[in-house]
Amino acid sequence: MQKAVKLVIKIYLFILFSGSINSQTIEDNYLLINKVIELTRTESDSIYKLLKSVSSNKDKLEKYYNFNYFNKPLYREVIDYDEQKDSLIYDDGVNQKKREHLWSLKYAILDSIFTKKDIEYFLQQNEVWVWNTDKLNDSINLSNDNSLSFGNIIHKPYYSLNHKYAIVQHISAKTFTSFYIFKKEKNEWLKIGSIKNIW
Repeated sequence: MQKAVKLVIKIYLFILFSGSINSQTIEDNYLLINKVIELTRTESDSIYKLLKSVSSNKDKLEKYYNFNYFNKPLYREVIDYDEQKDSLIYDDGVNQKKREHLWSLKYAILDSIFTKKDIEYFLQQNEVWVWNTDKLNDSINLSNDNSLSFGNIIHKPYYSLNHKYAIVQHISAKTFTSFYIFKKEKNEWLKIGSIKNIW
């Protein structure tokens, strides 16, 4: 009987704790999105589009993951074309090595904060998100057009498995893709770095 009571208490506490984590994560989502809006909004560029699917636009994270853990280049420069083989010839020489070194420096902040499991967790996420526009910065104009022809696109935050760090992806036709990285200290999210102009 006592075992059954203890089990019921454990289940109740688990459900209670899970619910509080979920509601805290939702609040964190809006805090972080509004911080990124504050960092990126300008008078001449105040149109924002919020992605509804967490699986959208993960290609930059996936390229970083493949580069960092499988030595696949983020991109390769075409230097010629082989007509006999009907194939492109890529630069795999000194210039490519220099680019790879620069990429390593550029992404060093991600390497120092997020583990391989964190990045895999980001890439596995697949959910549809419904935004509550009342919780968003009221100085922006929202658009349902998710093309990159104008404005800004913001992605729902990704959280490290320990929930101490978060990354928010911002996409702009003017500045390409940027990652904004935050750390939670004393229940406050602080920006600790960013990676800009990601191709």
